[in-house]
Amino acid sequence: MQYQYPSWSVFLFKRFDFISDFRRDDEELKLSFGRSNYIMPISKLPRDIDITKGVFWTDITLEANEQRFTFRILNRHLPDQFKNVYREHVTDWYREKADKIRPKLLKLYEEVRVFLLPTQYIRTSTFKEFMKDKQDIKLNIAWMYEFCSDDDSETLKKLQKFFEDPFHSFEKANERFIEVERKRYESVISSLNESQQKACIINDDTNIVLAGAGTGKTKTLEVRTNYLIQSGRYEPKEILLIAFGNDAKEELIARVGKPNKVQAVTFHGFGRAIVEGKLGRKVYPDEIAKDEKKLRKFVDDEVQRLLNEDDQFVDLTITYFDDFLFPYKNPFEFESLGEYYEYIKTNEIRAFSTDTVRSYEEVNIANFLYRNGIKFDYERLYPGDISKSGFPDYHPDFYLPEYDIYIEHFGVNEDLIAPKYMKPERYKAGIFKKRQIHDDNGTDLIETFSYMQSQGTLLKHLKEELIKRNVVFKPIPKDEYLDDLKELGAIRKLAELAANAIKLTRTMNHNVETLRASLEASGNMSLLAAVDVLAPLLNHYESYLEDQGTVDFNTMINDAIGIIKSPNFDCPYKVIMVDEYQDMSGPRADILMALQERDPELVIYGVGDDRQAIFRFTGADLSLTYDFFKEFGAGKKESLDETYRFNDKVNKVATRFITENELQNKKEFKATPVNDARVHIVKTSEKEQEETINAVIDWIGENYGACSILLLNRYLYKKPSYLSELKRNCKTKGIKLDFNTCHASKGKEADFVIMMDMEKGKNGFPSEKISHPLIEFLLPKLESFKYAEERRLFYVALTRTKERVFILSNEENCSEFVKEIRKYGKKYIDESTIEPSLLALNVTDELCPKCDTGRIVKRGKGGFFSTCSNDPQCDYTINYCKRCAGPRKRVGEVYVCMDETCKTKTPACPNCDGDLRPTSGKNGPYWGCYKGWQNCKGSQNWSIYIDDPDVFLEE
Repeated sequence: MQYQYPSWSVFLFKRFDFISDFRRDDEELKLSFGRSNYIMPISKLPRDIDITKGVFWTDITLEANEQRFTFRILNRHLPDQFKNVYREHVTDWYREKADKIRPKLLKLYEEVRVFLLPTQYIRTSTFKEFMKDKQDIKLNIAWMYEFCSDDDSETLKKLQKFFEDPFHSFEKANERFIEVERKRYESVISSLNESQQKACIINDDTNIVLAGAGTGKTKTLEVRTNYLIQSGRYEPKEILLIAFGNDAKEELIARVGKPNKVQAVTFHGFGRAIVEGKLGRKVYPDEIAKDEKKLRKFVDDEVQRLLNEDDQFVDLTITYFDDFLFPYKNPFEFESLGEYYEYIKTNEIRAFSTDTVRSYEEVNIANFLYRNGIKFDYERLYPGDISKSGFPDYHPDFYLPEYDIYIEHFGVNEDLIAPKYMKPERYKAGIFKKRQIHDDNGTDLIETFSYMQSQGTLLKHLKEELIKRNVVFKPIPKDEYLDDLKELGAIRKLAELAANAIKLTRTMNHNVETLRASLEASGNMSLLAAVDVLAPLLNHYESYLEDQGTVDFNTMINDAIGIIKSPNFDCPYKVIMVDEYQDMSGPRADILMALQERDPELVIYGVGDDRQAIFRFTGADLSLTYDFFKEFGAGKKESLDETYRFNDKVNKVATRFITENELQNKKEFKATPVNDARVHIVKTSEKEQEETINAVIDWIGENYGACSILLLNRYLYKKPSYLSELKRNCKTKGIKLDFNTCHASKGKEADFVIMMDMEKGKNGFPSEKISHPLIEFLLPKLESFKYAEERRLFYVALTRTKERVFILSNEENCSEFVKEIRKYGKKYIDESTIEPSLLALNVTDELCPKCDTGRIVKRGKGGFFSTCSNDPQCDYTINYCKRCAGPRKRVGEVYVCMDETCKTKTPACPNCDGDLRPTSGKNGPYWGCYKGWQNCKGSQNWSIYIDDPDVFLEE
């Protein structure tokens, strides 16, 4: 097509910017104006042009390839005609193009339509394969609609919408399929709620269903299995159900397996079957693999034998205890002095000499001196002049009486900065004051520092300083030292550690060589001493199994992985469903991945609850749930959203508590609404727990009658000795009472839950015990959120109830978890239903000003003095007047009552600042410290002024 101009005008056009030529080829427009020629792709041109008419000529504006051109045309050459010709050129091009590609697009639409028909659940892999040759299609076909019939236009609009977000259309297709299936198999799945039905029908390559406490996950597995068979998707022999424990397996067999003729196994059983299939014979797990107590005895016997018969093992053990007698944690990792004290108490860090030592590093020093036969006094009163220091008294950490040497250990870094909770500036000033005291008095002082412990040079430095001063080292004999270790319980703990390490080493598919290599690769060389002790015990364990011709469970799993990867293995299953998926460990996941690698069509389906992941200590790795699709490939996630166990008030408390950890599933669950708070905090003390539990049982009996109660404790060894008495009380009321640990309670339920021993410390919940670094190395990576797994365990305990939870808070050492949920308010937390015990009333809400975490506790028959609940680590004491119980102030050697009507004076202990009381000795009466039972030797002469000694005799 061409626009014609008169021949006489060519010269004029070339001299000025007038169009001289205008024509179209198949894909381009060619323009000539002035002395320029332009070729423009039609696909880049607008459908129309702008014209601006003048007196003699018209300006034409055209934009192409992001460039703007303005041409001129004489008015006599009919600019409107030019515009129409341009429009016709471009429109014809679009029409020709539309006619050419319309059939292809309509065919593509038909492919998409058929693919998205709800005749089956579309897997992610199927969707990706369908999109494989269409990934680069980005339709921009709105221009085509004017060249199509109405029906074709509607079709193309649908196609364009699909390619704007193909994944959305894929998901919508699956939603439509689920709705069709819900109606088609209503008789099969009608017993489930909507979220359960969806979880039942999804069938992607990989599937994870997050099922909260009481949401019916086993019921969903049961119905899903029936649905897969009834719908003809799979035969029973193609479906496998896997549980983690025998109890869960037996429940699956009873509820799912037998009715549907589907196999249900544990992971260990599955591994065993694969190994037996390969070997063509039975394999038998050894008794020590099945019974933890037998394994522990097996290891304990071997430790004792080696200590008695193998001098090399004795030396390795002694070297090991030099570094790992107690679990070490840097003082700078704590947030308060009280938290540090809790670490010392909880992990039972104590000296061979039985002295109550205040820090890990001081225990190290005390034990070093003890082992080398160097006598010492701990915190003995300094006899020299301290008047210039401003100290009321001074007790250096260690005094060596045979050498007149003092040792001060300072809890500071290399810049002499103490942790924040130790008031760093004041602490640093104290260091210089103490140095000055020794300089002024000419006494010999050895200084040690916390940073030396972190660097591993503390005892080396101390030894060098003692040698300089000619201190004689007289190490106690090895046998005597081992006896001390036994007395301290260290040998027992070593055997316990070794048994645990053997299990985990096997679970994580390690041996001595690979464990050493992993430690060296990680730079964790200090743990090699622990592996040196573990090596002969692990080798003995493996030799024993070989001699017996038996195996352990972990071997069966690890051996099965290799067999699955071998060329001749054939997996008969098309769907594998895993119960309690949150408990998955690395080797178990490896089994599934190996099966998936052999058969890409295999469907992996996990049901679990990340909020109830409480078995990291067995090797369970929660990241396998969080990163499910990263591990197994893309698939579908669903959640069960309605709990049938507990009410909304329990639900709110449990959900708020667990979701403090941002990584936990944030899903909100529906629960039956109730009007009153259903989580009760009951103030008590350890001594009064039996009485308090009975009070709770009585209240339940009076208000509810016959029911069931689950009594829970964080620790099995804290199972109450009076349990039979509690059961008798319950029986008279028609109540069924069972005891469980919080771990063992998972999967169970009762009308009421009583959680006992909610406290901090050695028996605390959350547990503050530090795992051995070798165990931590073997286990999956610890989560960064504080007490993450302990929080989940508390969540499990809370969610066992149907009606109410009673939390027995030992107030002197109140649990951090109790403190936290107290803040939720009276709408959810009730503290008035059960009266506090008598001793609990002595615990105030006032925090100790010295350690920040302890609570002030009134002591004595009349509450005439108070101490910190972290006593004896924290020595903060408030002594009240023995006459009027009023506040007092220390003046010199006595306390003076601040009440103007009383003003009673009482003598103060020069050692601990506590009270002195009338005491009789061989030399007559004197003032002795009330804390004599804590080995405080503080005393004063009887001549110290007191208004009335009889005040003390009442005590």
